[in-house]
Amino acid sequence: MKKLLMILICLFVSFEVKSKSDNLSGKKLLCERLVASFTTRATYFEAFEFYSDVRLKHYSYWRTSASGISKVSDAWSYETTVEKIILTSLNPDKYLKTSFIINRQTLDLVKIIRDTYTDNASTFYSSCKIFDGDLYNHLEEIKKNFDNEVKSKQKI
Repeated sequence: MKKLLMILICLFVSFEVKSKSDNLSGKKLLCERLVASFTTRATYFEAFEFYSDVRLKHYSYWRTSASGISKVSDAWSYETTVEKIILTSLNPDKYLKTSFIINRQTLDLVKIIRDTYTDNASTFYSSCKIFDGDLYNHLEEIKKNFDNEVKSKQKI
């Protein structure tokens, strides 16, 4: 009887138990990554708005003079574990598969882009923070400020 009880306890402990805290509805994350090279220095923003127990909106903005804000609504799902949140595209590109992993304690983001043809992968790291407000409008404001900054430096 003791052995059976011990086996049941071990099985129970080995399974991850989902709780109400795994529903991230209403939570928003803003992630930022600095990209620097010899010729350019830019900031890349990823933003996530969780709106149900399995779905989210994803926004991205590459802070360069030629980019706009990309909004991919309803095209992402998520699942949670005790340690991480895994974001998966519902409509993956035929040649590139993008996924995100967010550490639940540090809010560090890992973006993985895998070439489905060669199976090569690129990995990018960002730091995130919980955001309160309208993510899309915030990214629009960042873009507007950047555009104004670039225009102010123009000589002609």
